[in-house]
Amino acid sequence: MKVLILEDEQHAGEKLKDLISKHCKNVTKIDWLRSITEGVTYLSTSKGPDLIFSDIELIDGKSFEIYNQVSVTCPIIFCTAYNQFFMEAFKTTGIGYLLKPYTEEEFVGALEKYYSLFNEQKQEVPVLDSRVIAQWQDFVDKASRNYKKTFAVKKGTQVYLLPIKDIFYFQAQGDFVFAFDTSGNRHILNFTLSGILEQINQETFHQINRSEIINFNGISKFHTYTKNRLEIFLKDGKTTLYTSNSRTPDFRNWLEQR
Repeated sequence: MKVLILEDEQHAGEKLKDLISKHCKNVTKIDWLRSITEGVTYLSTSKGPDLIFSDIELIDGKSFEIYNQVSVTCPIIFCTAYNQFFMEAFKTTGIGYLLKPYTEEEFVGALEKYYSLFNEQKQEVPVLDSRVIAQWQDFVDKASRNYKKTFAVKKGTQVYLLPIKDIFYFQAQGDFVFAFDTSGNRHILNFTLSGILEQINQETFHQINRSEIINFNGISKFHTYTKNRLEIFLKDGKTTLYTSNSRTPDFRNWLEQR
């Protein structure tokens, strides 16, 4: 059995690789790619995998671009921090939708679904009827409500709870990630940026570049900075953040969905 991982985050990719090695039957090869460009080249020039575990947000765009360019007949299990792409995922050969942070039990459940649908010979992915899709949507909607409400912040010998609603933005600086609150205070967090993204509401927070996640409620205004970047002013009256070239379109779409 040949498995392909499409995941740009190191920690998430390593987690998937470990779970695949532990639970997938007769795995002979696990390939791990991080971008649309790599995915299109791989699927266009090599014998296709038996199963794909795919994130949606890759370093150069959404993985759906791969499946629009290359004919993929093997099943896909999506592993993502975003719940709003559910219906689009099942327009591909998707058979599962794991919402980060997913548990090992949830991973095994998705894998068992794969084995129940496919035997050792390759088959076309069956069309999922509306009832099955509705059941999956209900599952995703319920899972998406379990968002983190506070972060534990250590100050000296004391530990305080910082409400997530009071955080204007998160910022990665070297090996550290900080939360900046509505009063302008900076708090160090014991999480990676990707780890934070997996636990917060994607309708309220959005990653605008590789090192910053912004709270919609903290935005005062924004305008065009360069052709493909935006300058964002926060409500504290002193902080300015910038979208990256690759994430500007997603940021605009996110704002339009509000």
